[in-house]
Amino acid sequence: MFMDWWPDLAYVPNLYRPRVEREFKRLYQRSQLAFVSSPQMQTELGSHPNAHLLYDGAAKLPPFPRKRPSAASRFRLVYVGNMSDVYADPIRQLFERLVDDSTIELQLIGAKPDWPDDILRRAKEAGVYQGTLSDEDVAAQLANADALLVVMTHDSVHARRMRTSFPSKIGLYCQAAVPLVVWAPAYSSAALWARSSQSALLVEEPDVDSLISAITWLAKSPNERIRLGQRAAECARSTFAPDHVQAVFRNSLMRIVARPDAQS
Repeated sequence: MFMDWWPDLAYVPNLYRPRVEREFKRLYQRSQLAFVSSPQMQTELGSHPNAHLLYDGAAKLPPFPRKRPSAASRFRLVYVGNMSDVYADPIRQLFERLVDDSTIELQLIGAKPDWPDDILRRAKEAGVYQGTLSDEDVAAQLANADALLVVMTHDSVHARRMRTSFPSKIGLYCQAAVPLVVWAPAYSSAALWARSSQSALLVEEPDVDSLISAITWLAKSPNERIRLGQRAAECARSTFAPDHVQAVFRNSLMRIVARPDAQS
């Protein structure tokens, strides 16, 4: 399973990265069966006689009915996931721009952000940073959001990582049947999915003001919010359905096992 571009993530000196990359690609070519996390991952790895696209199938969330009033005073934007590493700065910039905003309410859920202590303390005091929550609480947050945010860094240093890795939170988000907002560079896997499926509001510009402008427009566009929520629900029932992902995985394995040369 090739879900991330491991050579760019390995804790090895730069001198050894070309060797790690050669071995990574060699493993792919020698595999009887390969699963890739995105079309761009397969392009980067090259042709293979038995490679299959397998999106990360998120575990099914417990059901949680929407309780948030449709005419709530502020538009609630929820982000669940990593707020460290390459995601620390863009999420921090968004928090600093929205912490005192009267129209958009930001909610952040996940492990402790890699932020300065004073900014993290302010996020907690403002009720923006919620920490790590149970599955039931995450389901409640997603169901009662007005939009769900996906972020991929625009830093060109990490371009290949953004092209090849697919955010697993997309499959999770779609279960809530709430509009998705993808803030990502045009070449990223998330942007490609958003464009090809027409299932998310895509913001390709790297500046946080462009993102906020897009969210503000979405808040004033009820028909588009309904359409995007419906598209998310359709994706949850098809592309990202846990049963579908499991079936692709299992059936591909069983076909390999049944081949006459399976033991070679």
